[in-house]
Amino acid sequence: MPRALKQNLRQTRNAALIGSLLSGLVLGCGPGSDFLRRQEAMSLNLQRQLADQKLRVTLLEARVENEERSRWSQQLCKSGKIAEFVSELQAGIPETCTAGSLESALIFLNTQVNISAYLRPDQGIDDLHPARLGQVRDLLDPYKLFPSTSVIVLVQPDAEQEGALRRALQLGEAFNLLLRREYSSSDRERRQPKRDALRRDLRILGPYLLPCRLRGEVSRRYSSPMDKPLLGEPSEGTPRARIWVFRTDC
Repeated sequence: MPRALKQNLRQTRNAALIGSLLSGLVLGCGPGSDFLRRQEAMSLNLQRQLADQKLRVTLLEARVENEERSRWSQQLCKSGKIAEFVSELQAGIPETCTAGSLESALIFLNTQVNISAYLRPDQGIDDLHPARLGQVRDLLDPYKLFPSTSVIVLVQPDAEQEGALRRALQLGEAFNLLLRREYSSSDRERRQPKRDALRRDLRILGPYLLPCRLRGEVSRRYSSPMDKPLLGEPSEGTPRARIWVFRTDC
């Protein structure tokens, strides 16, 4: 832990102790006395200082985490186009359809570790194929995660109507909950010693809808055996939503 962070935490504990002692003194004094009013004012001031220290610690922790993530990302992310695409997703740029964005998205889909699953419009996450759940657990293997790692959820709707888009986002939100549950309760994570880098929440970006022009490109370009639905999943040509989950350090 950085020295400055340790010092701020120590100051926070000291302020809390002083505030507790002063509260005891306040309770032992007669009501309405000048001494009581002075101690009340001091107690309120210490409470404000304590709240300020807590805020400083929180901001410092966030800065340290961001700097650590940036250092790891510089080592592990070798593509500026992928980093650009991830930044656009985080910025929430809707329906990005420029040629450059489409190219970045296709590079992203082709190069980042990912899994996908198919579901019918009337199905939910509970209907996920059991083999897909095993793929999720492998994707979240603690020894494949680093401070820079993000998990990105993209959803391809079963249709272009507003209702289908809304259902796709709801499906993505449910999948996010599944990812967090699997990350926190994984048997593998409990058995193996965790590195310091993993003592934090899983960083999930999304769910996002696939950029508009990309939806047609996915159907046309991605037809390898790994892209095929499993037995029991809706086949091509039938109404279905597709969920993509990517692990990236960009």
